[in-house]
Amino acid sequence: MTCPFYQVTDLTDLSESVRSVTPPAVRWSLEDGVPGARVILACRDMTRARIAADDIRQRSGNGNVVVKKLDLASLQSVRDLAKDVQENEERLDILINNAGIMMCPKWETEDGFEMQFGVNHLGHFLLTNCLLDLLKKSAPSRVVVVSSRAHERGRMHFDDINLDKSYSPGQSYSQSKLANILKTSLDRFSDVPSRIIYI
Repeated sequence: MTCPFYQVTDLTDLSESVRSVTPPAVRWSLEDGVPGARVILACRDMTRARIAADDIRQRSGNGNVVVKKLDLASLQSVRDLAKDVQENEERLDILINNAGIMMCPKWETEDGFEMQFGVNHLGHFLLTNCLLDLLKKSAPSRVVVVSSRAHERGRMHFDDINLDKSYSPGQSYSQSKLANILKTSLDRFSDVPSRIIYI
């Protein structure tokens, strides 16, 4: 990792915090099962999500780990999850945008966007913006964006964002990761601090 990461000590008391992780398929999300914190795993594959939630509960001793449905390839699914969180959670202290897809063929999201750009960037962008009021209300809250060093090879194709003219999986992935970096760089001007992690 080349960027500093928020440690649990960066927030004084996590015992009453609520965090959302998309999705739990990465090892470090197991450490999010801080005793007393409510952890929401937002995932597309509910079977794998339930297995991961059980694993987090066992490893951390925190029984307050819940699973909610989220398909980042569907902007409606993103809106549905955001509405669920807004209606059922009093606070959201940490949002970890972790989900992603890599090096896939030229697939499209439900909304017609190129899959890697749609899942890796647009889904998280919409989720974060839909939850922004709750994050602000929960200050000091954090948004953590998991990116990749592949952003260094990325170039934004604003005139062909779906890469319809010339698609390559690597080019698409790098563009989606660069979009993460650019958006998070702009977030420093908002009321909710964001942090980038390169993996």
